[in-house]
Amino acid sequence: MKEISIGLGLVLMLTIHCAQAQDKIDAQEIAEYQTNLMVQELALNEDQQNEVEPINLRYAEKAAALLNAEGSMFSKIGDIQENNQQKKDTLSTVLTEAQLKKYEDKLEPTFRQYFRNKMRQ
Repeated sequence: MKEISIGLGLVLMLTIHCAQAQDKIDAQEIAEYQTNLMVQELALNEDQQNEVEPINLRYAEKAAALLNAEGSMFSKIGDIQENNQQKKDTLSTVLTEAQLKKYEDKLEPTFRQYFRNKMRQ
């Protein structure tokens, strides 16, 4: 009986730890990272930077809410992809064609990897 209690306690502690780990997705931090990288890699001018900052924050908040929500990652994939497409559509009104191509080819994969790393922390 004592072993069962210890086992249940460990499972409960592990569950709590995993739940807390999911809440580590910080939209503000993600948006700042994305904006800084976009400024560097895409050579955004000041007007573009001022437009991109709130876009990144808005979609980072949506992504964080999705990732921090209850449910399996598999059930969230469609919503995450839709959020990413909406963001890209919005960015296409701010970026030049060349900047958008570089964003798709270089930055989107970088951002995906960044999210994966944040999820593992």
